[in-house]
Amino acid sequence: MNSKVVNDLNLVEVRKRITEHRTRVVHDCVPPDNFKITYAKLEDGIWSINVEYHSVSDPKGWLIPSLYVINAKTGRIREFKTGCYLE
Repeated sequence: MNSKVVNDLNLVEVRKRITEHRTRVVHDCVPPDNFKITYAKLEDGIWSINVEYHSVSDPKGWLIPSLYVINAKTGRIREFKTGCYLE
């Protein structure tokens, strides 16, 4: 029997995953790795994360909130919403 233990992604790996997602999907920020994680919780194999970044289209430079829900085993982004936080 070949059993492989898969560890949960740590916060550094999760940040890399968010950067990859922002590079492909979110085009309203420069650079895509310039964001701040304001909340992170790992529970039952799921990361719940709030991030903030500056929008390039906003002349006032307001911070834009986004939330991510990420599978800690696979790194798959299960949910992404911009303009809101996890509560």
